[in-house]
Amino acid sequence: MCNFIGNTKIHQYFSKIDGNSQLGHAYGFAGLNQVGKLTLAKIAAAKLLGVTIEKLASSPDFYFVERAVDEKTGKLKQDISVEQARDVKDILLRRPWLGGYQVVIIDEIEHLNKASANSLLKFLEEPASKSIIFIITEDESKLLPTVRSRCQWWRFNPVAEAEIATGLRERGIDASVASEVAVLASGRPGRALDLAQSPEKLALIKAEVVRYENLRIAPVHERFKTIESLAGEKKGATRGKDELDEILQIWTTIERKKMLLAIGASQNQSVKVIDGLTKLREYLGKNIHPRLALEEFSLNLPIN
Repeated sequence: MCNFIGNTKIHQYFSKIDGNSQLGHAYGFAGLNQVGKLTLAKIAAAKLLGVTIEKLASSPDFYFVERAVDEKTGKLKQDISVEQARDVKDILLRRPWLGGYQVVIIDEIEHLNKASANSLLKFLEEPASKSIIFIITEDESKLLPTVRSRCQWWRFNPVAEAEIATGLRERGIDASVASEVAVLASGRPGRALDLAQSPEKLALIKAEVVRYENLRIAPVHERFKTIESLAGEKKGATRGKDELDEILQIWTTIERKKMLLAIGASQNQSVKVIDGLTKLREYLGKNIHPRLALEEFSLNLPIN
């Protein structure tokens, strides 16, 4: 069994399936990025296709769909295209190459545009025999109701720091490193593993912790300097929304820890800050300029 960290009941259910199991045709996995959704979908796909997870990508009956990279900018495209959705539908109309299941995983399905969602809907309404689709999302409420209602949903919760640290130690990671990255991972085992294996990423996260701590105690004019360094005109041209969202998740983790340690008015203050960070992440998902959204947040941020 794969050394999967967290969400034990979901893992136990899908680790027991095989090519003879009676299954639904569409499963939705929802939860934070890097909490284990995609990893478990691949574990399940490998079980169904009778291959190891290392050889899953080479199976002729496995198909993985994600946002493509824009050749001009080198960044991920905003949407999963209608052409990609149609390819999935066409693939699933064919017979499996090896006579068993066909399995499709669609990552970040919330990035389907309306046309691609409608194209996929036909398969969800009239599924092909022996075909299973796993859809991965951070927030199922962003999907079309017609797509959402045709899946069996499993909610992945953030994983406790102690459980993440234990899982990393079981993978041979030094105990002190495991404990450190578990704290910084915001309940996401995949994120913790990335940090444990990349000193450069870990250093960047630590720098972000310092940035937020300084922001919390700085006067307004100093906060604006911090925002400029984070999302000014030059930074805004190179720093993507996904990267800024990752930074805001780190800030949210720090503030949650403050809330747990605080009492009375200080705790209420942290609750308001967390609400502000949540709204800020929502703004970044729209067409609001990151610097303007961050400046508004900093104006409303109480000084410690």
